[in-house]
Amino acid sequence: MRGKQKFDALFTTGDTPGNLKKKGRDLRLLARRNRCIADRYYYYGYLTQKRYEVIIKLMSLEFFLSVETLPGIIDSGTERFTELKELEPPVAYFRKQWPFMKW
Repeated sequence: MRGKQKFDALFTTGDTPGNLKKKGRDLRLLARRNRCIADRYYYYGYLTQKRYEVIIKLMSLEFFLSVETLPGIIDSGTERFTELKELEPPVAYFRKQWPFMKW
């Protein structure tokens, strides 16, 4: 928030371990994004049976990621794909998990 650092500098006595906050990317948000990417990849690949190149291009537009970045994220989600293969979820499952996306 704008002005927060100035406020903190005025009213705190120093940086104690409890006051330090890690800066950078939130790992929880990244994990959630990667799970959404894995679900979307499964949906496109198994439920709509699109080709790999088409899937990567579509997801690149949806997630604002490059076509070079997406395969690495998808490769890291192998555990999620195993879960999805066992579950064989219908489209309604994805609609409930990610209601803001069009399934």
